[in-house]
Amino acid sequence: MVLRIWRALLRSIRVKPGRSAVAVSVLMVAALLINALAFWWFDGQQDPGISFGDAVWYSLISITTIGYGDFSATTWPARLATAIAIVFIGLPVFGAFLGLIADRVVAHHEKERQGMLPVDERDHVLILNFPSAKRVQDIASEFRADAAHSQRSIFLVTDRVASNPLSEEAIGFVQGSPIDEDVLQRANIDQAATVIVLAPDYGSAESDSQVAAAVTLVEALKPEARTVAECLDERHRFLFASANTDAVIFPLRMANNAIVQVSQDPGVGKYLDQVLANSQAESLYSTVVPDGPWAGRTYLDLARYLLDQNVVMQAVMQGSEVTMNLGAETVQPGDRIIYYSRHRLSQEALLPGASD
Repeated sequence: MVLRIWRALLRSIRVKPGRSAVAVSVLMVAALLINALAFWWFDGQQDPGISFGDAVWYSLISITTIGYGDFSATTWPARLATAIAIVFIGLPVFGAFLGLIADRVVAHHEKERQGMLPVDERDHVLILNFPSAKRVQDIASEFRADAAHSQRSIFLVTDRVASNPLSEEAIGFVQGSPIDEDVLQRANIDQAATVIVLAPDYGSAESDSQVAAAVTLVEALKPEARTVAECLDERHRFLFASANTDAVIFPLRMANNAIVQVSQDPGVGKYLDQVLANSQAESLYSTVVPDGPWAGRTYLDLARYLLDQNVVMQAVMQGSEVTMNLGAETVQPGDRIIYYSRHRLSQEALLPGASD
């Protein structure tokens, strides 16, 4: 009889899992209450010290097959109720209940692996497109190497794979096209802080146009997010003219320039490797110039002050223009200074209120 009830419940769960969850839950609660009431009513007359809470506890440890032995039915009506409500009904229903929970957990993990669950994060990083696992993994590692961003969640958004290829690297996954608004909404673009758009295929001439389309959609949905786009061919710079992206990176040009410089000038390769890697002790950082006593003085004065603090100022970004002619430029609040240091410094530590 127990096996028949068990098989019927399993068939029902497979056919109608939603309704079965409600039915199984109701049956389990009913079995618990029926047994608890019978135990409390009949055995309670023999032992007035048994409370209704004790009866519920007895039913709970019985249906879970734990059976501590602190309570047990002594009257035949209570024993009969236990046999029917717990043994014949409760145990199969409880097994089905555990099976439903296990199915839900497995289904949740499977949807997460397939990138179908909505992202529930804030200030996270989105990496759009999937040129290769190594490429995405290296970018994520460099991003997390900076102590200021080490705890940020990172999610890959692509339609090129059916399941998460980087789950072991603690990189989340959203399956779908990066130029699909619904997919970006599932990636919680509204709460994203940084969006990195990679070239989907380094061998395709259409990669730059796909990156520009993704950047345009991201800027339309979340203009406050910091967007960085990868462009393979510098002749396609015009594609990003109206995208309003924060930065467009030309990796092939940078690589070519680095190769030539390293071949011509010894030591440049080691310097570039160290200055561009967050995993190294020293790296490049930037901060915005606040209002304060430095306003109106030259950046050369500020560079000399920072050098005494073991910080090397490399350049100044004024609007969209970058200059390294520090002596001719005056300090303006809102400018961004780019500096080289052993670690990222807070604005207050880098530019204190006192100018002497």
